[in-house]
Amino acid sequence: MADVKISDGKYTRFKTGLKIHYESLYSTVQPVPCIGGKRYHVNDLYQSVGVVYLKTNRPAYRGPLWDRLESYHSILNDERVKSGKRIIEAPQGYGKTTLALQFAFDWCKQVKDSPMKDVDIFIFVQVKKLSHVKSFPKLVKRMFFQQDSKITEKNVHNILLKSKSVLLLVDVGREDIGNYIKEGSDLDRIIQGEVYPNFEVILMTRPLSLELEPQVKRLKLIGFDKKAQENYISKSLLDSNQAKLEKTKKIILDNPVLGDLCKVPLLFAVFSHLGHGNDNISNFTTLTNFFNEIIKSFHQQFRKHGALSEQFKHMDLFEGAHLKLNKMAFDRLVEDNDNAEWELDEINSLLDRNFIEKYLKTGILQLDENILVELDSTSDGMQYEKTIRFYHNILTEWYAAHYLVESVHKADELKEELQEGYVFDVLDNFEPSQVQCLYRFACGINSAAAKHIINYLQEYEDNVQFSMLCRVEQTGSVDGILQNIKEMFAREFQVHDRDSAFGQRTYIQLMEIAAREKICISRLYLNETFNTVCMYTGDIILNTHVRLPPLQTLESIWIERSRVYFLDEDIDGVFFYVSNCPNIKIIYFGNCFLPRSIKESPNLAILRERNVAVHWFPSVNWYYLNLTSRTWERNSARNPLVDRDYDREKADFDVLLML
Repeated sequence: MADVKISDGKYTRFKTGLKIHYESLYSTVQPVPCIGGKRYHVNDLYQSVGVVYLKTNRPAYRGPLWDRLESYHSILNDERVKSGKRIIEAPQGYGKTTLALQFAFDWCKQVKDSPMKDVDIFIFVQVKKLSHVKSFPKLVKRMFFQQDSKITEKNVHNILLKSKSVLLLVDVGREDIGNYIKEGSDLDRIIQGEVYPNFEVILMTRPLSLELEPQVKRLKLIGFDKKAQENYISKSLLDSNQAKLEKTKKIILDNPVLGDLCKVPLLFAVFSHLGHGNDNISNFTTLTNFFNEIIKSFHQQFRKHGALSEQFKHMDLFEGAHLKLNKMAFDRLVEDNDNAEWELDEINSLLDRNFIEKYLKTGILQLDENILVELDSTSDGMQYEKTIRFYHNILTEWYAAHYLVESVHKADELKEELQEGYVFDVLDNFEPSQVQCLYRFACGINSAAAKHIINYLQEYEDNVQFSMLCRVEQTGSVDGILQNIKEMFAREFQVHDRDSAFGQRTYIQLMEIAAREKICISRLYLNETFNTVCMYTGDIILNTHVRLPPLQTLESIWIERSRVYFLDEDIDGVFFYVSNCPNIKIIYFGNCFLPRSIKESPNLAILRERNVAVHWFPSVNWYYLNLTSRTWERNSARNPLVDRDYDREKADFDVLLML
């Protein structure tokens, strides 16, 4: 440690105080808020989520390329993301706070293989409404040492300034960083590098849409893949009954209805713990049925572990009487589908106090305390604002769906010629891509309302495929849409670059249903949507960052990427994906330019063993890959593509790039 102008005793006391604070956080983790007195150390649960970083070493016309890091340790020690300022983006529930607690555990325990052991001082600050707090030493003093009169703000300042390394991890929470970190405050100046130059700063926030300075390294948490999901179940559900564990894995992992949601670590944890040993969800066929059991489990866990005080004796009244909460959730989604929270005084005026207390105890609702205003310099404390929110936005959509059903159902009381207009007025409040669970839940809750909702969706071309998922919720099985799926995938099926991320996820869910039902997917055409292949999971990463997993019944794939040079690593990535799709017989590359010869690799060897045909269409000509020589041959004549002709194709392609 550099020369610190305070006693070593103060320095040791400072670090000890931080460690005591962090231990109280990382040793009391609850993967599900309603599991009673059950607490875990974060290290007993933590399963590293996928982490990717933004690469800049490829031409701009290919679009952004995100490459995977090996583990959460790589965030700190991988040379590719070394920087004094990093931003980690992740949607709600993707594990930002859990990652911070794992870093805290590693630092406190000096974990041998963790880069946190080399960090002198670690400060983790959860910033929500911190806009009026200007002094960073005062913030640290109030957050960590409010009861310790021997650590002063001056001590804090000197230790932070003189320590050889300080890692500051700031959980911002929302995209609009400016709302939470006031311009000119110490925190803002730290982030800008104007004060405390020895700090490394990591900001954790929701997905960003703003441009960042080149020196800022940009990372993303991309959630759980299948391997992480299996590891989490094995690590967290400590059960001597292996058959019971395997049953839980099958329920949670093997059903495409949950596929998209299970990538969200927070939801996957909830589903795993509440689904473990719950026979009622073992045969669910819809998202609504499954989620209904999850909601029941929140209440049952409270009944099992909670202290049943007098006001909670009649539990069923609380479980069913949530009409006011339904409307509150609906109204908040109309206002802002990403910010369903209320000030405590506001929600107290809308709901019964016993109701609020019960829903807080189940974990369905959460109470947050946010630093609101910095008091004057003589004050020993800060002013806090208490807010209440849903544990996750999907719960907001669940309760809002009940109100939506009631609203749409009123159409049946109108004359037939007025019904459609009324329903459209109600549903035009929402964009399906932003609240897809709201629509699916509503269709599963009430079949009469579902007919109106599905008719509404089918009026818009972009929502036709999504309406099929809503039909599954309405009927309770996929039987009603199997013929549609068969017809859809019997011919070439396109995923286009103009499709939204929501649309692409819908297509993938339908393809996963087809694969589960052993329905052939004849040809998948990725029209300008291919970005890269994750060499860790085998997923294709599309232009919207949506992940296309290997499909067991896919027979051919066409990858169209105009004006793009494919490198050896790109080709091997495609071969890796195909090696995990056992029924693919043909690969097509269109309008892109490929290497003169293909490098040998284990993935190419699999294609050779399966005799997979590889076709390339760089122009009006097309070529066929000889899997043995790894060189190109002219179409059906199978004449080798000589250097002169390859160079001519390249020259023509270069001309296209300049247009």
